[in-house]
Amino acid sequence: MRLGGRAWIVIGAALLPLFVLGAIYHARSYDATRLLAVEEGQTAATIPDEIAPAVPLRAVISEDRGTVAYVGSKGAEQCLCVNDSLKRCATEIGMFVVSGDGSRIAWAEADHNPLTNEVLWHVMTDGTPGPNYREIRNLEMAAHTGRVSYIARSDQGLQHVFGDDKDRVYPDIRWITISPDGTRSFYVAALENRLTPVLDGVAGPPFDQFFSASFSPDGRHLAYIGNDTDGMFLMIDGKRTAAPPELNKVAWNADGSRLCRVFASPAGIWLSEGDRTSQVFQANYADVGFSSTGVISATVRMIHENGSVQVWQGADVAKLQRSRATELPILFYRAWWPALTEYSKDHFSAPTSGLDGDLAFVELSGRHLLWHRLHWPPSHITKVDMAHQEPGLRESRDAVLAAIKDRSVDRLLAYVDPTIRISFGDPCCGVAQFRAAFNLDDRSSPSWGVLQRVIENGGLLSNFRGTLIFTAPYTFNLPLPVGPLLAGDELGFVAGTGTKLYSEPRTDSAVLRTFDWEPAAYLTFEHESPANADIEKQWARVRALDGRVGYVERARITNRFEERAVFEKRNGVWIITDFVSGD
Repeated sequence: MRLGGRAWIVIGAALLPLFVLGAIYHARSYDATRLLAVEEGQTAATIPDEIAPAVPLRAVISEDRGTVAYVGSKGAEQCLCVNDSLKRCATEIGMFVVSGDGSRIAWAEADHNPLTNEVLWHVMTDGTPGPNYREIRNLEMAAHTGRVSYIARSDQGLQHVFGDDKDRVYPDIRWITISPDGTRSFYVAALENRLTPVLDGVAGPPFDQFFSASFSPDGRHLAYIGNDTDGMFLMIDGKRTAAPPELNKVAWNADGSRLCRVFASPAGIWLSEGDRTSQVFQANYADVGFSSTGVISATVRMIHENGSVQVWQGADVAKLQRSRATELPILFYRAWWPALTEYSKDHFSAPTSGLDGDLAFVELSGRHLLWHRLHWPPSHITKVDMAHQEPGLRESRDAVLAAIKDRSVDRLLAYVDPTIRISFGDPCCGVAQFRAAFNLDDRSSPSWGVLQRVIENGGLLSNFRGTLIFTAPYTFNLPLPVGPLLAGDELGFVAGTGTKLYSEPRTDSAVLRTFDWEPAAYLTFEHESPANADIEKQWARVRALDGRVGYVERARITNRFEERAVFEKRNGVWIITDFVSGD
């Protein structure tokens, strides 16, 4: 059973558990990062000859992308390396951080005393050791000042260390933050069954529950929310005021002259600033901030169990508007982030955000670390074709494509498995079924165009149940979500370079923009009728990640459950074993 039109949506939504199992198939590709990275391949570092890199890879990238620090081993010791050089070896290397410009580095290291079997930890800041402790936690470096912050555990308890300042010891420290300008610190300590706020080392009045805190960007003002026997309160620069129980979050503008509040209850979420209050949104997440010019930026999101998202945004808390242009990138991000972190487990560093707002990570490749960068939202996703990586594969694939272009049934069938699968139903398999389902004896059949589009759009190698296979097109392996997303929108992929987005479903209408191998939501298929079964002559109405809505040729929009060809090596020759859609 071949699927045309929107039939794949029903199957995709109904077989979501199969999609999860299918992830095993997709995640084992030879070069999975190329599905995620826009720019790749540049060498970030060459590992010193005497160092064996750690697997899983442990690496940290500076915000300016100029420095990468990573851990390897040398004999029985662990070693910290920076770019191409060995920095230091110790019994064990713990957490490590790099300043935004890469000029400073701090790390925790352990020393083992073989006589006492005692292990002590200390923080090295630019090569200078700090005091010894039993444990080091929450190591970070202030963005602007370069001061190092961490929690240290001794036999007496926990204490916060910030630069050269060491606070008193507490039984527990549960939450800590540094001001955006890197000059001040705030944390919540546990003492005598109550919580104690500590600002710049000075303890404040204890309370029972803590919710959130916010420094102003210049570090001059602090607001935090708590609760005790007298009720909910908002503490602003040491002055306590009563607050409604729904108060959930606060945010300052640049100079601390304005404070925006977020409220949350079972009825919904609303925001206020001064005497201006928004409507109540049926939502489960809200965030608020200010630009450098003082314009408020508020975002309220409702993420439904079925994966759909609603977003309201605005610069005025009283006038937040539904933002469809923002919803699509959020959905795409939520679909790709698990894939990116999954690929990061062994040979890839954790993705980090840079000064340019893009995500970056490094890949361990032999004796090198390679840069990868992902723009967000992605304006382009690298087309991948791995046919050249296996002997004979590219020759077979190219012969298949040539036969399709020439409409030669005999030459095509020479590369088709006698038991080829064409459906997950009945009938499922066989050359006769393949020939009939695609109407190959009719040289004018639109199926020839479908076959050509699938075969010529790249492909990926992967291991499926221990067998090496090649799947075309490569977009079948993209980690796109399945099922209804945006009240009917479906996330797909616009294939090709320079694919035009028209204002109307005709080529003589205005061109709104062009696509270059990028994702988009398709809304409806237009002008489809039984008399017009040629997919190459149909249109799809789509919404781009930038919010613009228009029409692309139906043949240019694809998804992970549409037609794909699977090649497998049989008797020394790569042949097509599956040509299916759905799952």
